[in-house]
Amino acid sequence: MVAVAEMVAVEETRPSVKWFLYMVQCLDGSFYTGVAQDVSRRVRQHNGELAGGSRYTRTRQPVTLVFSLECPSQTVALVLECAVKKLRAESKRKLAGHFASQFRG
Repeated sequence: MVAVAEMVAVEETRPSVKWFLYMVQCLDGSFYTGVAQDVSRRVRQHNGELAGGSRYTRTRQPVTLVFSLECPSQTVALVLECAVKKLRAESKRKLAGHFASQFRG
């Protein structure tokens, strides 16, 4: 498996585009994780305000943004997304709680 630091070094040669890993909490308490360049727009899509939301969140609206994390590249964001999606629900709750406490200061 390629280390994240090696991916960052390769991606630094590409044009600068911001990519974010984000997590939303759905009405039923479940979590959805994704990557996007414009997180606020993506949340609006998940909530049905704009076209293009995911099938998963369509029946679990409204969703609330739990956190977003700027990543150095799309590749890094996608690797992190896969790692978060593999977590069990309890671990996702802890991760969400950690970021919530960071936002509160």
